[in-house]
Amino acid sequence: MSGRPAEVWGRFRFVTAPEWAGALHILPLLLTGIGLVAIVLLTAAVSRRAGGWLPLTRSSRRTLRIVFWTFTGLLVGGIAAAFWGLGAIVLAPEMHGRQAAMGLLLLVLGLITFILGAIGYLVVRPRVGPQGIVTAQWVRGLGNVVELRNVHPVFALAVHQLQEQRVATLDAGSQFGRMEVN
Repeated sequence: MSGRPAEVWGRFRFVTAPEWAGALHILPLLLTGIGLVAIVLLTAAVSRRAGGWLPLTRSSRRTLRIVFWTFTGLLVGGIAAAFWGLGAIVLAPEMHGRQAAMGLLLLVLGLITFILGAIGYLVVRPRVGPQGIVTAQWVRGLGNVVELRNVHPVFALAVHQLQEQRVATLDAGSQFGRMEVN
């Protein structure tokens, strides 16, 4: 990612939804409840996926892990605090006692924490690590082509060289070379 020599390998998964699936996300404005779940499941089902290992420095891998776990913790902690707050409000004997006030405070803090985690996932996380767009192109035996973004040019060259070496070893093992046999 940084252009420095790689020290470790990191696993990455890239998902790209088709362009027409973006139009489906307008429908939740019209449909509520179960319609949103169906649209999310449909979009996930038709998305192109690719995954693999990319070379990283230890500091890059550490940064990626810190960002991932920070925002995951904010999301999970926000949901937990909001449910505890909601439970305290519902179970309060009087709606104006200390328990209800503490429940309201937990509910508000949980919602704010959840929103911060969601903003981090949607805004900050994509800018930190490598991003990839999975194209519809299929390379025989290797899978879909992934267009990498947010990487140093030297990193892109190194990954390209690794892929060429992989293709060369696959071709060397074939008795027909690059000839396609049906």
